[in-house]
Parts: sequence; C-alpha cells; structure tokens
Amino acid sequence: MGNEVEAKEWIGYHTYLIIFLSIVNFFTIFSVVYGGLTMNNVAKSFGISVTIIPLITSIMGIGMVFSIIFQNQADRFGRKKIMFVFYMLIHINGIFFILSPNIIIYTILGFVGSTFGVNLINVIISEEIPARYRGTIIGIVQGIGMSGSILAAFLSTFLSYSPDMWRDIYLSVDIPGTIIFSILWLWMKEPKRFQKEKEIKLIKEKSRSEIFAVFQPKYIRIFSLSCSLVFSVSFIYITIKRYFKPFLLDERGYLGFNDATVGFWMIFIYLGSIIGYYLSGYLADKIGRRKTIYISAFIYFIFNITFVIIQIDWVILLSLLGVNASFSIFFITVNIYAVEFYSTKERATALGWITIIGNAPWVLGNFLISLLLGFGLSWGAIFLLFSFFPILLIVLTKLMPETKKLVLEDIHEKYVEKKIGN
Repeated sequence: MGNEVEAKEWIGYHTYLIIFLSIVNFFTIFSVVYGGLTMNNVAKSFGISVTIIPLITSIMGIGMVFSIIFQNQADRFGRKKIMFVFYMLIHINGIFFILSPNIIIYTILGFVGSTFGVNLINVIISEEIPARYRGTIIGIVQGIGMSGSILAAFLSTFLSYSPDMWRDIYLSVDIPGTIIFSILWLWMKEPKRFQKEKEIKLIKEKSRSEIFAVFQPKYIRIFSLSCSLVFSVSFIYITIKRYFKPFLLDERGYLGFNDATVGFWMIFIYLGSIIGYYLSGYLADKIGRRKTIYISAFIYFIFNITFVIIQIDWVILLSLLGVNASFSIFFITVNIYAVEFYSTKERATALGWITIIGNAPWVLGNFLISLLLGFGLSWGAIFLLFSFFPILLIVLTKLMPETKKLVLEDIHEKYVEKKIGN
C-alpha cells in the first residue's frame, strides 16, 4: 500500500497543510509558553507560593492518562473529525480554566484539559507529505508555530500592569485563535492512507483499531525505545525550559531580572527556538535522525550546565538561547521517530500511548521537583541534579534504527514486521 498512497510530488494541498498546521501549532505553543511565563503571576493571583506550581502541574498532568481513549478514536473515525472536536474542547475548556476563581477549580479544569490532549499534527504530516520532505516539514511547521512563543514573551512584558492581566492576555489570543482554526479546518482532507486503511477494514469487516495493538511483541522494542526517548525529552523540558523564569526571578534577581526584562529577552531567545525547529527537520532528513540527536543533545548538555553555574547576566541569556535552540532540534527529531514505525491503522493510537508514557515527567517529574523544593533545594540545584538526561537521550538514540527518507510502510515492514532485509 505504501507506493499507492505515498505522495510522489508537492501539490497545492501540501502548502495549505503547512499553513493550517502551523497556525494550529502557533496557538498551541503560545498556550504552553505563556503558561511557563505566567507561573509567578498565577501563584500571586491565587495567593500561593510559586514552588507549589510543580505540584499543581503534576496533578493536572494525570489527565493525560485518559487522553489515549480519545486519541484512539482518530484511528477509528479519522484524523479530521477528531482533530476538530478535541481542539475545540481543549480551547473552550481553556477559557473557563483561565477564568478560574481559585486554585482548586484551576487545577480541576487543568486536569480536564489534559484529557483532551489529542496530538495529530505529526501523524497528519507523516501520512500526507512525501517521505523525502517529512522531517523538514515537521520542522517548518513547528518553527512557524514557535512564533507563538515570541508573542507570549512580548505580551508577558505587560503582566505587571494589573493582577489579572495574565487572564486578559490569554483570552485576547485564545478566542481569535479558536475562530481561525474552525474556519481553516473546513478545507482539511482526510489523509489518503487513512481512507485506504478504512476501505481495507470494511472489506475485512473490522470497524475499529485495537487500543492495545502497540503492546504486541513485534512492537515492544521500538515502542519501549520511543517512549524512553520522549520521556527523556519531557524530563529535560520540565527543568530549565519550564522553570527558567522562577529561577531567574528568585535566584538571579540580583542581576536585574524581572517580568519586563525576562519577557523582553525571551523575544530574542525564542528566535533561537525557531531557528532550531527549522534546522531540526532539515538535519533529520540530511544527516539522519540519530546524528541530529547526538549533536543537539550534547550541545544542550553544555549550555544547561553553563546556564546554572555562571552568574553573569549576558552568559545566562546566551546559555538560555543555546538551551532553547538545541532543545528544539532534538525535540522535533524525537517526535519524528514517534510516528514512523507504526501501521496506519494504529499510528494515532501508538502516538497516544507514547505521549502518555513519554510525558510521565509532567506528573512524576513535577511531583519530584515539588518534593525537592519542599526539602529546600534551589531551582539551580534541581537543574543540575537532572542534567544527565541529555546524555541518556544520546545513549537511547544509539539503539534506534535510522529512518531517513524511508516511506512509512517500508519502515514498518523493515523494522517491525522484519519483511525487508537489513
């Protein structure tokens, strides 16, 4: 089926997909980055310490466990329908979430939002874009979408204007974004791979994909490695990438860091992330997935250490730029790996399981960070304690096969079904 449904050349619809999915990513990334930039403001608004935020994030992250139920439906009803339903649900829930009157309701609605976390962008790209461009386009879509982080950084410079400014800013971006998505979605088509797979299912009188299919013996090695890669990346994210602002305000405030200065500098630092996202897909398609991760993860490790131990403002900012740029590169490459090995009938479900298991640090890691903060460890000490994860990522990548420029069906047959000789 691979040659029959694989796109042979670039067409106008592929350009539409880049625009549409980039816009989806723009508003998604804005929400994630804005959440990191407003932690101190959220804590102040609810009258709690910012050191409690990791525990709150951990509780909310438990909702991801239930997202597999909804992610599986994309393998049953199609990518287009499920993407619309759950994008709308998560953003409508987000409006009530941001308007929460107290920390209890805020946490509950955050938990509910996590259950709606259906991730289909990379599935759609991998199924629609020609194999030789797959990594590059995933990087481009993420890179364009990352401009949402620059908007978040710019708007965060206004957070001190009023106690509830963090709410007003979010709503002023999220509501228009939801409207734009609902309009552009109308032109989206169901991927040919899914349509063909659906025809095969009808012939075989099978109406749904198996939610536990990825736990079959043939998948166990690749699935375990994929989960481990995403787990490592998630743990890396919830250190400096997630909690850099409390670190700068609470432990490097004497260098002049505050809401306005951090927001201003992050505008330029997030440009590094955008460059990293663009480079990631290009490098993954040119030098391969494995080499791309090796190089970027090692660079991240160096900047991670420098960010914490050097107490000079310009060195800290330069290190944070390096952290963001290098993270973007291996983040995208790992996410490319996460969708390449599975058959079309199981791809969305597989990504759902990988997301749940791989993102366990959002629950376990944040809880651990909360405990360590409670024991008196500083943000900087915690960053150093978990600084080995980039090295672990390199070791795990060594165990993964190279998939550069291979058609999805060939990857599945070669490394899962073992039908193509190595």
